Amino acid sequence: MKKFIASLILFALFLVPAGGFGATPDDDDDFITEDAPTLSVETAINNITNWAFAFVLTIAVLFLIFAGFQFITAGGDPEKLTKARSSLFYGAIGVGVAVMARGLVSFVRGLLGE
Repeated sequence: MKKFIASLILFALFLVPAGGFGATPDDDDDFITEDAPTLSVETAINNITNWAFAFVLTIAVLFLIFAGFQFITAGGDPEKLTKARSSLFYGAIGVGVAVMARGLVSFVRGLLGE
């Protein structure tokens, strides 16, 4: 189980840099020009929170899938069923925390009038 989670995290970390490979310069223009938009702190924080939300939600959904696999392979063994219920519970908590964190950010922005 620990090797599976470690492999999953390592795989996800290898996918993170792939998002930046789509930003390539045009052949006839310089990549950085004087009128190029600069990245604000707010935009950077939004990008980081979007990636973190997607990552946490992905891990939580994988936990739910893994819990389903555990239920199927339990074969009526009470100990395995307890582990499957635990995985299902923690996966559901992960989804709930991710969604509530995202909603909290939107709620605070609404209160601040942004």
